[in-house]
Amino acid sequence: MGELHHANWTIVWSVERLIAQAWQLTMLALVVALVGRLLERRNPTLVHLLWLVVLVKAVTPPWIAAPTGVFSWIIGSSPSLALPAILPGPAVVIAPATTAPSGIVRALLGIWAVGAALALAWWSVRAWSLARMIRAHRLSADNPLVAQARELAAGAPAELDLVVSPAGIGPAVCGFRRTTIILPQSLVDACDWEMLRPVLAHELAHAARRDPLVTALGSLVLCLWWFHPLMWWAVASTARVSERCVDRAVLGEWRVRLVDYARSLLKVVELRSELRLSPGLTGLRPCGITAERLELLRTDPRQARTRRSVQQWLGAIALGCVFLPGAPLAALQPKCTGPAERSTSRSSNPASAGIAHTPSVSPVEGG
Repeated sequence: MGELHHANWTIVWSVERLIAQAWQLTMLALVVALVGRLLERRNPTLVHLLWLVVLVKAVTPPWIAAPTGVFSWIIGSSPSLALPAILPGPAVVIAPATTAPSGIVRALLGIWAVGAALALAWWSVRAWSLARMIRAHRLSADNPLVAQARELAAGAPAELDLVVSPAGIGPAVCGFRRTTIILPQSLVDACDWEMLRPVLAHELAHAARRDPLVTALGSLVLCLWWFHPLMWWAVASTARVSERCVDRAVLGEWRVRLVDYARSLLKVVELRSELRLSPGLTGLRPCGITAERLELLRTDPRQARTRRSVQQWLGAIALGCVFLPGAPLAALQPKCTGPAERSTSRSSNPASAGIAHTPSVSPVEGG
């Protein structure tokens, strides 16, 4: 009986926390979008960090509370539902019968769980297929293109592999410890080294910024929040701002001439019907190469800082302390049951005493 009530309470509590996390993410994403519109042109690196806070918030457990959390204060110090704890010993905390989840609540939680499981399975199959393609089409170390790419990557990630995809996947980069750059066969055939160099610099800039890790985080967010349209928008906005940061890095830190970079981008657009970027990969998307982007390349300051500074990381951590906790402050208060209270619980709990009892009927006093 007690375990059944505890399971019912847990279901209701889980749905409540999921709803609370959803509206918190909605508020945070809208605020970051507003700030991004004001600052993206001047400081895309800072805006990218703000979107990163949104993604981390999306995978933060919703039962975390902190005195620094603004959402913990908004919700208040008294939650409408608190997850009961099964205390050691014979005493069992039993939820009221009114908290039993309805069929709608169970259905909503089941739909979310099935959707998340299907999304995770789909992403896993895509990752397995991509790994097979990489193993089959990785260029050997003595290939001239690999030697030129590794020379270009001097000072970047030490481990570098180059893959030419006959399926038209790329240009893209993946890998966390070992960087793998994927180039489509059609692009390699249509370009000489001078035109491929800016494309490789673009993917190496992504790797230096650890953008493949951010892309993996975005994929996890979409698996968990597949039903939330603003999370799809947040992941897309993070990728768009990342491209803006990489454009600056290619022209500044990698010292690629603007005319060469623009020619390479236009070649990618020209081959767009033969190219595809597999989900979960970081790289050049032909649909993201617009006239506005090319105009920004022309007007951007070449010496703008593109790497995240220590001050920006500290600011992102501070924002995380403010926005990541989402549970009520009451979650910080441990609920302990003393010996006297346990004795009272055992004597007043008909389930623990083995006595049949209907909660809605008051006991009859006296004879």
